[in-house]
Amino acid sequence: MLARAVQSTWSDYPAAPAVLVAVLAANTASWRAVEKAGLQRVAEGPMSPDNPVDDPLHYVYRIDRP
Repeated sequence: MLARAVQSTWSDYPAAPAVLVAVLAANTASWRAVEKAGLQRVAEGPMSPDNPVDDPLHYVYRIDRP
């Protein structure tokens, strides 16, 4: 599903050079799914989480337009 969303981005947004995704570092299942879709981890750091009980550490993933 994530890989399909990335593919849709290329056709829906022809000027977009890349897709970036931020994932909670503690959510192993989420970041593994993002990696399986072909994105690569490019950064990590604190971000304000959607849920205030979550840890602020996030991983940022990127995939460039083919």
